[in-house]
Amino acid sequence: MTAKEYLMQLQTIDVKIQEKIEESASLRALVLGRGVSYDGDHVQTSPQNKQEEVIIKYVYLEQKIDCMIDRYLYTKDRIIDEIHELSDARFVTILHDHYVPDAAHRVRSLEQIAVDMGYSYDSVRHLHGYALLAFEEKILASRHKITQSS
Repeated sequence: MTAKEYLMQLQTIDVKIQEKIEESASLRALVLGRGVSYDGDHVQTSPQNKQEEVIIKYVYLEQKIDCMIDRYLYTKDRIIDEIHELSDARFVTILHDHYVPDAAHRVRSLEQIAVDMGYSYDSVRHLHGYALLAFEEKILASRHKITQSS
């Protein structure tokens, strides 16, 4: 796994969580219904089992989302700690801002980072490449050594 792939896993997990939350909202709407109509007598024509199946699926999905969020938070903390192990503050800023989603589930582009850092885009693009190399050498190489010695 390259450094870029390793860092991108946060965004991948974040997207999956958001999709599951949307799926959960759809199930919740089915469980709760869209509204109640009181304009006439209604006879239940379908068995209650369908409603129970939807409720069970909804509860299971909510549990799955909780597990995914726990995994995301653990992975996010680990990756942030690993980024902070780099000695060049520019590398830390670039990797953190470009790969760690913020509260609104967004990461910043290299262009945005360049503006904030007061550097040209080309400089940040090159620094990004060096930061990935440094991350790969320091973090991923040490992780690989640990797994080989086990």
